[in-house]
Amino acid sequence: MDPQATTLMLENTFFVFTENKGFIVPRAEYESIQPEGGFLSVKRSSLSAEAGCDNERVLCILCHEETKPEDMVSPLCRAMHFVICRECVQDIKERKNRVVVECPFCREKTSKKEYHSEIMETVFSLRAQQTLLGLEVRPDMEIESVAELTLNSKVVLCNISISDRLFLLLISRTKMDIRGRISLFGHSNTSICCRAGLANETSYRIYICTNEYNKEEVENTKTVQKRRINIEARRINVKEKRVCILLKHCTVDACYCSLGITEKKYIEEILGDENPRAWSWRVGNLKLRGYAVNLLPKLVENQVQELSLSAYSSGHITTILETEDRSVWVGKVRALFLDEYAVETLPKLEFHEENVMEELHLCADDSGQISRILKAEDRSVWVGKA
Repeated sequence: MDPQATTLMLENTFFVFTENKGFIVPRAEYESIQPEGGFLSVKRSSLSAEAGCDNERVLCILCHEETKPEDMVSPLCRAMHFVICRECVQDIKERKNRVVVECPFCREKTSKKEYHSEIMETVFSLRAQQTLLGLEVRPDMEIESVAELTLNSKVVLCNISISDRLFLLLISRTKMDIRGRISLFGHSNTSICCRAGLANETSYRIYICTNEYNKEEVENTKTVQKRRINIEARRINVKEKRVCILLKHCTVDACYCSLGITEKKYIEEILGDENPRAWSWRVGNLKLRGYAVNLLPKLVENQVQELSLSAYSSGHITTILETEDRSVWVGKVRALFLDEYAVETLPKLEFHEENVMEELHLCADDSGQISRILKAEDRSVWVGKA
């Protein structure tokens, strides 16, 4: 997880995720520590106990005045070595050329954003009155006080649209229960990350990457029923760890989709699925890289106008080479790009009998990348009109 805090906004509530914890926070509570200008503002007493400086003098680093426990201050580090008092913060914000103020003891250890994350985690941990056991996410939901989210918190999503970022954080940090269907849309830092009903517009870009989550954190994906998640976007970028387990539950409709997998273990569960067509995808331009090439036979409704397969070692295509020739249906394809070892998959592809291909690109660096296809009989590979 990113060491910086991630904040996601609903109408009256905020989700806040730090490196180690997750919280759901009322708007008033969140805004009380988030004034303009990028300075966190907290009551000094909120952090003094955590920092072990209850009985110590805490000075403003600019005016050198001693702060009181009830004063609102902007800490420069979690250890509370120095703070900026409210008056000095206001003075900095009014300047045209702002000065950079850092704790002289901690400035080389972590960034300002990491300090903010640590401070927010401390403040919300102190304010959290409960560990949330259950919650139904709605755009207009309200809570009375800060609550902590854990892997035991049950979060219900029912017939709503949710940003890709919030979805991945919730599915990795809580027990997610999808009822009915949900739609994913591309996250924006300036927009509400949850909407009522299923999305009726196409997102420009959706990004799904589970690299930063461990195995336990994505265990939720195995409990989601298939076809419960709609993804409709102009561009979808997907890559790496265990993301394939998640995507098998999705209905995808996109103009462009790119999927890259560098280790075979990340696709073994999909390849072992008894259902020959595990994924429901309708993509105009599909790009599969590395071990992801082996997933092509698993696609349902793979009506692809442009298909690009890239394999950088013979191991990337071992599974698809085990299929029979002309057994992987790709239908009508306007443009086909096969790079390096992926050229060997050409005999496995089955095209529509009326297929007319405008572009056919075969690129191999040496004969070793096409050794199998060189042994095929002449005129045994059919792609339609090209």
